[in-house]
Amino acid sequence: VIQCARGTAPIVALAPSPQGPLVATADGALIALAADGATRWKRAPVGDLVGTPAHAGAHVAVVDRQGVVHLFRAADGEPAGTFDTEEHPEHGIVAVGESLLVQRRDGALRVIDPARRVALVAHATAAEAAFPPVAAGPRSAIVPYGDGTAARLPIPQPAPSADD
Repeated sequence: VIQCARGTAPIVALAPSPQGPLVATADGALIALAADGATRWKRAPVGDLVGTPAHAGAHVAVVDRQGVVHLFRAADGEPAGTFDTEEHPEHGIVAVGESLLVQRRDGALRVIDPARRVALVAHATAAEAAFPPVAAGPRSAIVPYGDGTAARLPIPQPAPSADD
């Protein structure tokens, strides 16, 4: 049990991270644990979270029920920005390489590059989301649809910024 400011909050989602597990709690907190279970950092409340947190590169992310992706620096939990997916997500957020994916209810796949602060609509389909996509290598994902089909889709990479 993780003790939160308002008492004991049940864990509603758990995800792996190179530094230790990421935890989302019923009261909307995001907690980064060390491998030994000690709390490395905590952000609370983040919001009414959907699905599991994800770790991509130097960032950790969660998505709330309004479709806002909240980014945090993986090292210390400091806020690193937000992105609006323009739709309530059906599922949580998934890391594929250095990118983050959010599949909307309408099947559209939003790709976020947290390092460059760029969000792209990667693929729009007529089929609704069935469950979260899964990584199929660093630049593609298997995306399942509610009509019983799935597709392996390339994850578009944003053009290099002037700083690259």
